[in-house]
Amino acid sequence: MKLKHILLLSIFVITGTAEATRFFALNHEKDKKTYHNELVELDSQSGEVMTKIKLRSTNRFATEKLNLPLSDYMFFYGKEDKKTGQLEIVNKTDLDDIKSVKIDAINSYLVPNVGMQEFKHLTADNQFLILHTGYKKEQNITIIDVTSGSIAKQIPISKHRNTVELSSDGNYLLVNNISKDELTVISLDQFNVVMTSNLGKFRAYATINNDHLYLTKYTGKPPKKSYWIQALNLVTKEKTNFTAKGKTEPVFAVGEDSGQLMVVTTSEDGKQTFLSRVTGSQTEIIGTYEMKMRPEKMFINEEFNQALIKGKGQIATVQLQNPAVYSVTKLPFDSIMYGYNDSGKLLYLKEGTGSEVAVIDVESGELIERSGTGRPGVKFGQFMASVALAGVGLNYGYGIYFARYSNTGFTLNHDQDKLYVINTKTNDVTHFNAHDLSDRKAIATGNLTFLVHHGNATDAPLWVFSTKHINQINDQNFTLEKEIEYEDIIGFDMEADYFIIKTTEDIQTYDMKTGDISNQWPLVDVDEVWTES
Repeated sequence: MKLKHILLLSIFVITGTAEATRFFALNHEKDKKTYHNELVELDSQSGEVMTKIKLRSTNRFATEKLNLPLSDYMFFYGKEDKKTGQLEIVNKTDLDDIKSVKIDAINSYLVPNVGMQEFKHLTADNQFLILHTGYKKEQNITIIDVTSGSIAKQIPISKHRNTVELSSDGNYLLVNNISKDELTVISLDQFNVVMTSNLGKFRAYATINNDHLYLTKYTGKPPKKSYWIQALNLVTKEKTNFTAKGKTEPVFAVGEDSGQLMVVTTSEDGKQTFLSRVTGSQTEIIGTYEMKMRPEKMFINEEFNQALIKGKGQIATVQLQNPAVYSVTKLPFDSIMYGYNDSGKLLYLKEGTGSEVAVIDVESGELIERSGTGRPGVKFGQFMASVALAGVGLNYGYGIYFARYSNTGFTLNHDQDKLYVINTKTNDVTHFNAHDLSDRKAIATGNLTFLVHHGNATDAPLWVFSTKHINQINDQNFTLEKEIEYEDIIGFDMEADYFIIKTTEDIQTYDMKTGDISNQWPLVDVDEVWTES
């Protein structure tokens, strides 16, 4: 059993079973400035070459596989020069079925503490691949029809620096022109621009839900600054200003399963806090609380029907079936990770790098205990975890996906009686009794530790991943049983409970329930290896 994580958004993992896993590789042969690129399928049991497929040759840059969710296709990109590139779409059912599309170069930009970013999105039906292409004066949202292998549409966007992201409801693209503070909203239903708005000095984008864009607006200066919400109907273009004004910026959250949007606001004097449901251009207050709070984040946990509201220096839990029932706890540290046990009665907080952890009784709001983590006396390096993880050398970015999109920094064991926390400053994992954080002890786990996972069985090992080592730890007595060196993680499945690594000599598949190697074969002469299902 694992912590019921509120922040668990998505984890880029291999699905299916180990028997259904297919192994692919890329080969690049360089001839002066030309790369001759080859796709290879390897036998999953022996590692022998089964099929070789020639991809297009590229100039100066080798072809790379685009990191996208699993589908019936694989996507390869070769940058030809600063302005152009070549996309190849390979049908996994028939590897000889390759569609080649000439496109503008994929736009990339540096995000501090994360690394180079590109926008790539494959629609849920696998029909369209959406890319941010071009640079400076000629930038586009390029929509590629995957089946036909052709450009279905290009939508020009600003010539300035743009960031592109998917809306929280998955129905729109948000193009933010950072230089001009301009927001463009693109519908993924019709692939058309539904709104372009100059956000200006007095408003900011908040969220999109149910075809409505919500903007936070304000007037005045501290301490008399006043906030309110404007809703824009993206279908009718109608604007609605919510009349209620507050002392703090509204904080939105949406239920992942229900899609219900909720917002936390405060009164103009800051002495009351309100929790409201938002539907279209209407709001309904469901809870009024006589407390001062500066809301920063909110999470809706529909499994336990709770809203978790993080404020400056405090955290509140509201029972959504009866919003009058709530508890407030003074935050022991600036936590950014949260998780429940299976019953929902205990709430665990983790400081961002894992240097501290706490456990709270949800019903009473009582802070049961807080503790530091890591090995006593161990000093840490100057880089924060997010900086360090930007350089993780895992194949196709597994480490970065885990760090950015999942709450894999702490976990409960299968029996829910032990809590394990990784500290990305001291690079170790700390053991606690889960109910009161007693019996603290730690094991060093290697440079840039980024993931802790307990196998899905009562007697399964605990697994702690760092950039070059995987640590197999006995859950019963918290002792290090095995340290596995590797070069790349090429497959990982938390449901089927296995991982696949490339070492300097071979490819190994580990069963995370037992710690056994379920498959192993000598490394073939290829440049990159990965798995598909």
